[in-house]
Amino acid sequence: MVPELNGGGIWAFLAALLPAFVMMAYVFWYDKVHPEPIAMLFKGFVCGIVSTAMIFSLRRYFPAYFDWAYDGDSVLDLTKTAFFYAAVPEETVKLLMLWILVSKNPFFDERFDGIVYAVSVSMGFAALENVDYVYFHGGTDWGSIAAIRAVLTVPGHYIYAVAMGYFYSIAKYIPQKGWRRLWQLSFIWAVPVILHGTYDAIAINKYHNDTVNIILTIGLFAFCYTLHKLCNRLIQKQLMADCEATNKKNKLA
Repeated sequence: MVPELNGGGIWAFLAALLPAFVMMAYVFWYDKVHPEPIAMLFKGFVCGIVSTAMIFSLRRYFPAYFDWAYDGDSVLDLTKTAFFYAAVPEETVKLLMLWILVSKNPFFDERFDGIVYAVSVSMGFAALENVDYVYFHGGTDWGSIAAIRAVLTVPGHYIYAVAMGYFYSIAKYIPQKGWRRLWQLSFIWAVPVILHGTYDAIAINKYHNDTVNIILTIGLFAFCYTLHKLCNRLIQKQLMADCEATNKKNKLA
């Protein structure tokens, strides 16, 4: 059931979009010294929307893979679903869009910029995904679905993006050689996939019984809270590195 456009439908649409814009604004607020052009952030957001459309297309045109990934309701099967149905394809297309956005971007001139652009892409993805869940499939329960996704799901995409952007900037500004370079590049993709898959595995496994539901719900909130604190540390670390680099340039000038 699709919410009607007048009344609940409009509110459902806004409720689906608002969390993504809040997360983008939160990160952009930190980018004060050399803020990225709004046009580039908009491009990142559009790239994220494209990545969501790519996932919808992949699920339509490659049903064999997604049927394999989304098969069974045991703990092992649901964990497989969390990683291979959601985390692997979603973080892969988001990384592809991030690379397209920043590979020849002259404005990507600070370590914190990797986080800014990764979040803009991820929030575009989260916004369209949220519209699909809340507006098109929320029905009369769209309010509770929007609230849960605003508190957990959209911030989850933000967390994966901070990790992706952090390691992308590390690979750009502190490149290693040989096998260390391959290891370094793998972190850009692997860490968001692990975080995303772990989150989804906890979320979808908590419906087996009431006791498991309570334990894993508490665990999910604890997991998200811990990762948010980690994200803030990564943000501060990149900001401090940029500040030190700017001070060094000013001394040499």
